[in-house]
Amino acid sequence: GAVLTYAFEGNANTTYYYTIIPYSTFAPAVGCVEQTFTTAPNGCVCTPIYTSGVSLNDMMSNVVITGTTLSNSTGNSTTAPFYNYYSGQPNFTATLGVGSAYDVAVTVGSGGAQGVAIWIDFNNNLTFEESERIGFTSTNIAASSTGIVPITIPCVTQGGLLRMRIRNVFNTAGNTIDPCTSYTYGEVEDYDVTIVAVTPPTGDAVQSITADTAADATIDDLVVVGTGIKWFASEVDALANVNQLPAGSLITDGTTYYAVSSSATCNSAALAVTANVTLSVGGFDNASFKYYPNPVKHLLTINNT
Repeated sequence: GAVLTYAFEGNANTTYYYTIIPYSTFAPAVGCVEQTFTTAPNGCVCTPIYTSGVSLNDMMSNVVITGTTLSNSTGNSTTAPFYNYYSGQPNFTATLGVGSAYDVAVTVGSGGAQGVAIWIDFNNNLTFEESERIGFTSTNIAASSTGIVPITIPCVTQGGLLRMRIRNVFNTAGNTIDPCTSYTYGEVEDYDVTIVAVTPPTGDAVQSITADTAADATIDDLVVVGTGIKWFASEVDALANVNQLPAGSLITDGTTYYAVSSSATCNSAALAVTANVTLSVGGFDNASFKYYPNPVKHLLTINNT
């Protein structure tokens, strides 16, 4: 059709073939030559574009994540590249825990109001998706000032070393900034950050419990090792963090229960534990046992919980 661009997402280390056909309302073009391109062997993140970049002081001169080791002062050069990937130095990285909130202090140049947005590539697919945007400015940062961008690390089960992107754009609302598209003025800084996910608990998958009575076998008798252990009756509930079993909940012989470690609002993957409950030989609850009448003539009624 009558378009000048085509957005394309491909796979790494792949050759693609294409043909460009000039558009005409009178007749189709003929003899268009097939062309090819090959994507990078290991994939790559998109390279952001600015037509004027930091030339008029629309840069980020300092970035700090409070409470972490990331603290990067880059100055106010108007001839510096508008895109930089910082790695290899202690002040170029941070360790961030899932479910935790942080303040990102961004100092901008004298070029005027600056909007800022921040992403982390949580699924490590080299694409900064809309769902991976973790923070943005609610109001633009004034010239030569420092603004605070609050971020919260979502509950993800996969941690590790991931790419974070911070982008500022002149006079643009933070929630509208795209991680890759072209703008006139601004800068992009990429960093490697370590995301610490909640480690799943460990323990025996089948556990035997001996109790005097059925009422004495509770969820507290199941033993797992982890942080902030929570128990659930189903894996679905465990993943959704709903219907947590309170301490002292009775357990049933042959039933599987699910334990997770927790930190802040985040749960780990679930560990399934099947309970085998055996009543001890002396486990007869005399206090709950009733029988009548006594003496009996024809019918004896026996009752116990």
